[in-house]
Amino acid sequence: MSNEQPTRREAIADAAIEVLAEHGSRGLTHRAVDAKAGIAAGSTSYYFRTRLALLEAAQARVAQRQLALMTAFAAAEPKSALELAQLITGNMHAIRADPTLTIAMMELTLEAVRRPELRPGVAEARNLFVDWQDRMLRAIGGPDPSPDLTQLLASLGTGMVVELLSLGDAAPAAFFDAEAQARNFHRLLGNY
Repeated sequence: MSNEQPTRREAIADAAIEVLAEHGSRGLTHRAVDAKAGIAAGSTSYYFRTRLALLEAAQARVAQRQLALMTAFAAAEPKSALELAQLITGNMHAIRADPTLTIAMMELTLEAVRRPELRPGVAEARNLFVDWQDRMLRAIGGPDPSPDLTQLLASLGTGMVVELLSLGDAAPAAFFDAEAQARNFHRLLGNY
């Protein structure tokens, strides 16, 4: 992410992300976001009139911030399955150190189960992750990855992150072992 200060809308969306991560989707109210952002009561509803508008703003901001993170990780340009595994384990350490963005994304994903209006945003965020997977697989060589493979890897990655966050300290040590990750990539990917 750039060093620029977020706009007022972005700052409110960032506060909504924090509320989602701390209190879940049910805790996301205009009043709670006002308090988290440290702004006058009613300010959030001035910018985002409805709860759906607030959810959509948080969703768009999550996608923007996730893209910035993925871009930073992609800059490493891994050249082997081991380097890619190290990049992924580094990402997991970063998520574990500050899970706010990921938890908010999960809350928004679950909210989309009941609110179909949010599904396009969930699909867009997933597509960003699938595209990132594709770029990383291309970077390490081997045949061009199929869309089915990148979709599978995105699903596996999402599942691993859910388990990592929900298990906490009880998460398997292999989540953080780049060598074990590389062996698993070789088993799963074969030609890479």
